[in-house]
Amino acid sequence: MRQRDLHGESGALVGHELLAGFALLGCSGTLLLEHESGLALIVLAEGAVRAQQRLGPDVLGQAGLRFQFNQHAPDQTPRLPSCFPTSVAPLLRALPALNMTRLLRLTDLQTLLGQLREDAFSGLLLLETLGARGLALFAGGKLAAALLEEDGFLRERTEALRALRRAYVGAPEAQLWLRPLETFFVASLVGLASGTRARASESFSGLEAGDQGYRYLHEGRTLLLVEAELRGAFARYALPETLPELSLPDEPPGWEERRFMLTLRGRDALNPMTEVALEFQRTFGRTGRQLLEGLDRGVSVEGVAQLLTLELTELRPWIGKLEQEGLVRPLQPEARSPTR
Repeated sequence: MRQRDLHGESGALVGHELLAGFALLGCSGTLLLEHESGLALIVLAEGAVRAQQRLGPDVLGQAGLRFQFNQHAPDQTPRLPSCFPTSVAPLLRALPALNMTRLLRLTDLQTLLGQLREDAFSGLLLLETLGARGLALFAGGKLAAALLEEDGFLRERTEALRALRRAYVGAPEAQLWLRPLETFFVASLVGLASGTRARASESFSGLEAGDQGYRYLHEGRTLLLVEAELRGAFARYALPETLPELSLPDEPPGWEERRFMLTLRGRDALNPMTEVALEFQRTFGRTGRQLLEGLDRGVSVEGVAQLLTLELTELRPWIGKLEQEGLVRPLQPEARSPTR
């Protein structure tokens, strides 16, 4: 994760005093000031205020502010670098490089999600390992979007949460980061994740992908520009009317990696000369046969889901029914799939 510029908390200092300190230093760049009631984004040119944008009430008179300063040549637009400028995922490229709190490795993901819901948390949860990075977005405790990028391959929504859990449990070097974020920014990112494009208007609110990066627009004005290379076409993504709600899959961790072997009845189901095959065809159809054939080849549950272009949540009832009908049984972890 990219190293941040100057950041911290103002303590007893109010925003005006903090701003005066940066003015004395003659700084040029963007100063982000955040309070639970709102935020301000201030562009400084050698210490002088050149431009200012805010969301919610004026926070300059408040103490106990989170602040972050990003140095850059001054202009009229508040800007921050991208957290992941080389990602293949627009959602990760549009994420600003923000100071985050690293969570203890002992954190249980299910417990953490429950706590964030109870706290009505709005912000982001970020996972980083040597080969993967994942993002979960929250608004008022509701888990609204999730994405995981691993070796250039993307998973979204529930599949991303499943892969995120697996990456965290299976990678000792995995790290979790937490960051509160104003709900407007969360909703803008969720809008981008949905991929629903919006028409241009003078009062547009949401995210705009352009040649300079990703602009967060509120009622037509640019609150923040996240600098990143544009991949794809120029587009605007509106705020969703209602935020989706995701939940961590309820199957045991690692279920998607399991493999199954066919019973004698299962092998008969693939033999068109048997009565079992006719009964199987009437009950399970073509999809059931493809599923059974994939499992017979020793493919994992996740691999079969990819072959059938089904989500694991859709595939799980099929697996359960095959087990119930005595057609398959799970291989033990140490077992090997049969050689065909």
